[in-house]
Amino acid sequence: LQGSQLKELPAGLTHIGGNLSLEGSQLKELPAGLTYIGGSLDLWKSQIQEFPAGLTHIGGHLYLEGSRLKELPAGLTHIGLDLNLQGSQLKELPEGLVHIGGNLDLSDSKVERLPAGLTHISGDLSLEGSRLKELPAGLTHISEGLYLEGSQLKELPAGLTHIGGNLSLEGSQLKELPAGLTHIGGSLDLQDSQIQELPAGLTHIGGHLYLEGSQLKELPDNIEDIVKGGIAR
Repeated sequence: LQGSQLKELPAGLTHIGGNLSLEGSQLKELPAGLTYIGGSLDLWKSQIQEFPAGLTHIGGHLYLEGSRLKELPAGLTHIGLDLNLQGSQLKELPEGLVHIGGNLDLSDSKVERLPAGLTHISGDLSLEGSRLKELPAGLTHISEGLYLEGSQLKELPAGLTHIGGNLSLEGSQLKELPAGLTHIGGSLDLQDSQIQELPAGLTHIGGHLYLEGSQLKELPDNIEDIVKGGIAR
């Protein structure tokens, strides 16, 4: 419906099997009975301000960048791919949302907390310039990268053991990494960060280790074995 003149959808519409794109459309609301969107939902610069209360499943991406939406339905439990809240007006996510199948982008968003039951993020977690002050205590695994430049986060969950991609702490407020963190699949960027030591159990950094302007006081004796991509001091 991008740029279309359609102002409403049929009241009886309950199921959309594929994508629903409302980018720049004139639609102001979705049918109250809509419970399922099998593909992606794009609300970029749309006029939609609220979702149907019964919407529980979005099978693809959910793009809210630049949207007017202020909250998601309490019953929404599943987003199959990326959730992009960059610059959105949302302040919180539904407590029952425990599955995000792709990236979670909270850059410059107003979200201050994530659902307590969120234990795994299947893609990147981007928090650059976000207001998020803590991550769920049960979060143990981030499949891709974690980007904290300019975020307000002061600590990572104690149980976080695996970050599959890059960990970027440049200019962040973090002062330490979780003691149980053993694996960083990509690069570790500590430039201008406050981190003073690496976890004793960290055995793998798959990319580079960036240390320019960092406060790291010492490196493990076997650091050359740990870092696969080289060290930039």
